[in-house]
Amino acid sequence: MTLVLLIITFFLALSALLYELIAGTLAGYLIGSYTTAFSLTIGFFLAGMGVGAYVSQYLKKHLITIFILLELSVALTGGFVPLLSFAFFVYLPEYFQSFFWCALFLLGIGVGAEIPLLIRLVKKYQTFTKAVANVLGLDYLGALAASWLFPFVLLPQIGLYESAVAAAMVNAAVAALSLYLFKNQINKAFHNKIILTLVLTFILLTALGFLTPWSVQRMEKELYTDDIIYAKQTPYQRIVVTRWRDDIRLFLDGNLQFSTMDEYRYHEVLVHPAFLWVPWARRVLILGGGDGFAAREALKYPQVETITLIDLDPEITELFKEHPLFAKINNYALQNPKVQIINQDAMLYLKTYEGEAYDIIIADLPDPNTEILAKLYSDAFFQWAAKCLAPKGVFITQGGSPFFTRKSFWCIVQTLRTVFNEVKPFYVYVPSFGLWGFVAAAQRPLPTQNLHLQVKTRYLNDQVLPGLFNFPEDTKEIEAPVNRFSEPIIHTIYNEEAAKLY
Repeated sequence: MTLVLLIITFFLALSALLYELIAGTLAGYLIGSYTTAFSLTIGFFLAGMGVGAYVSQYLKKHLITIFILLELSVALTGGFVPLLSFAFFVYLPEYFQSFFWCALFLLGIGVGAEIPLLIRLVKKYQTFTKAVANVLGLDYLGALAASWLFPFVLLPQIGLYESAVAAAMVNAAVAALSLYLFKNQINKAFHNKIILTLVLTFILLTALGFLTPWSVQRMEKELYTDDIIYAKQTPYQRIVVTRWRDDIRLFLDGNLQFSTMDEYRYHEVLVHPAFLWVPWARRVLILGGGDGFAAREALKYPQVETITLIDLDPEITELFKEHPLFAKINNYALQNPKVQIINQDAMLYLKTYEGEAYDIIIADLPDPNTEILAKLYSDAFFQWAAKCLAPKGVFITQGGSPFFTRKSFWCIVQTLRTVFNEVKPFYVYVPSFGLWGFVAAAQRPLPTQNLHLQVKTRYLNDQVLPGLFNFPEDTKEIEAPVNRFSEPIIHTIYNEEAAKLY
């Protein structure tokens, strides 16, 4: 019996941490700041656990019955809260956070009462000291199992909301096993009612498992004005692709990445200035750019021999390489033998790279709206990029909007100035985004006059080029700090500016 109770402890710890990881991931996705989301998730969940552990001391009678009902309540709460939270986010966004944190706190109360009750059950068969040691030991091992299962198995294979249902089924199964093992210790007056509750719980969770994919799809349609033609949760982000007539749009974690109606403006301005400054470029490195558009533009230059594309998420590069529709819109760039795709963190790649220097490095990375992304615009990141760059090479990064997120844009410029001798900011108007900024950097002068395009483009021409570097008064340089790796500030600046837009 002791062994069975300890196995139960392992699975309860597994499901408990799964709930916490699911809640933190969901909060990060919906709130935007993963550090804030996970900090508050851990805080509310642990506070609830503390209350649950404290209250458990007052439970004196019918411990088995209480334990079984507790597991069923945790199963229903943990299984339904993520989907209900998303529903609040879609339909009642002003109440989303209030509901989410309260529900998470209540779930923590249930989880917090589990371990004290289990210790009291196990100590009937062992000494108190040994019971505590064994229960806590299995509890920590269960947490380790959950920390591996969630990112590598559950999230990529079955999805975020479905993972909550799977965790809930674990609690329901523990309740069923406990009912079977301790049926002789349960008051007969409660026995049939517990069985009925157990059956109803399994029915509800099974129905939830079947309805969740459909429900998520319906709610996502409310968030996007166009038809969703592709949606997938990866270990790194939520991918959604929409279509309206000929316009295809990519959203990552709800943020628009491109519209095929005007993406060429963005990518032409991102890529071609580098080739005007380095017309002999043979080796090109693209950081991000998993959609293949930057590679498409770079492949227009016949002298290019290799393009190395570094993108963290293999689902993105696979989608835009193999899917017939998405491969067509990047002109099958990712299928070109000159393009080598490496699915790796961009900073880690730069930091550990020891090969031949690149003539051009292009950073087509997400905006610095989280602490994690802030490192991609830090002094250390730019220093490692400079290390991988040929002496006369050019580095270009996208920099966000110099109009809507003006200070964060000039923060990127200031940070690059700590590494490179020459820094040239420029911009373009993209209808889907508004004014959008870029920054070029090198260890030599970068002229902005008498530039002549040698390839066919849809937007850029020799007359437009000089104007890219002339900023209007309301976007000109303002005072901004340096974004240091040891003290990342840009995500705070970015989010403060972005908040003023809503």
